[in-house]
Amino acid sequence: MSANWTDTELALLEALRPVCSTREILKVLKELGCDRSLEAIQKKARLMDIHFKDFGEPVCMGLGEAEQKAIAKVLADRDSYLTSLAPPPLVSPSEKGKITTLQREASKQLYNSLQEVRAVVPRIGSISTIKATGDKLSLVLAFSDHHIGKTITDLEGQELYNSSIGCQRILNTPNLVVQSAGAYLSQVDELIILLIGDHIEGEDVWPGQNVTLDEHVASQVMTVSKALWQTIRDFKEIFPIVRIVSVRGNHGRGSNSSPEANFDHMVYQHLELLVDLAALPNLSIKNRYGEFNTFEVKGWRGIIRHKAPAQSETASGIARFAGWHMIHDYDICCFGHWHHWGAYSFNNVKIIRNGSLCGGDDFAEMWGATDDPTQVLFVVSPESACLSVVPIPYI
Repeated sequence: MSANWTDTELALLEALRPVCSTREILKVLKELGCDRSLEAIQKKARLMDIHFKDFGEPVCMGLGEAEQKAIAKVLADRDSYLTSLAPPPLVSPSEKGKITTLQREASKQLYNSLQEVRAVVPRIGSISTIKATGDKLSLVLAFSDHHIGKTITDLEGQELYNSSIGCQRILNTPNLVVQSAGAYLSQVDELIILLIGDHIEGEDVWPGQNVTLDEHVASQVMTVSKALWQTIRDFKEIFPIVRIVSVRGNHGRGSNSSPEANFDHMVYQHLELLVDLAALPNLSIKNRYGEFNTFEVKGWRGIIRHKAPAQSETASGIARFAGWHMIHDYDICCFGHWHHWGAYSFNNVKIIRNGSLCGGDDFAEMWGATDDPTQVLFVVSPESACLSVVPIPYI
């Protein structure tokens, strides 16, 4: 294949790049007999400095009938694939393996598409090390266990929680933080948002889960990404510095899949790209696709995990927290998972357990510790790793 791109190839690239992945563009070119490599397409897109737009139909003006047919075929294949991602409400054991395979493939394709975008978007907020270092206060928001996609009904069949309710609670958070911070607010010079996982409910995580969903997993990812991004932008209007730190949960995983194949990662990759594209001053994100992440605030060292022992006083809890402290030498440990909030101290280390936005459900009831919808806000000063802990209640 010639190194020189034809006018038709360039027109196709310009039309398709805002709405198609690099692999889909490769398919279109192959349909037309063009032998371009994936790397060549990515390189050419970067050289053309094409800006990404909202998903929609590609602009095909000036393209011939053969080109338009090739585009239509690839988009039809995409629509067929996305439709196949929504499993039936009830799944027989014989179909279980097929759905798991689809989920793994969906996770892989989403990850690859996001990586392609990552390759051409300059890093700005995702490598920023800006943090407040003065003698004022920092607010830290534990933000997790939103379970978008989950529905909860009471014994009378009344729906208590769904995706719409969950997203509205996410969007209401900036107002609630301002109210909860109270007298501290005027002394605050930064907000740190700890995204601690389970932002989506997932799909096929446990037998029978699919009958409790109001959105399939791909839709859950997009829904919560939009809600979180709007909330982050609202926070940026309030606080001079906003820092985001993330760690995955367990509900983002597919059944029997590896921990890395986690849809919480997709949410965080969306947010990372949006932070970099927005290039807002003093807005940063620190993603780490593993079991823990760390942050610094006013000279103190913090660690976040999705899951940790619900209490530190048990033998296993003491061993876990002591081991993590020996490894990471942290002053604050913040985690979620258990759907009821709490705050305590272990060997002078501050332990913050976040609640959930869905409130009481069967999981919380199993532990005999049901709670109202709650997230946790705490205040850090140069003199204290945890000056105050404030539970944020949601209606």
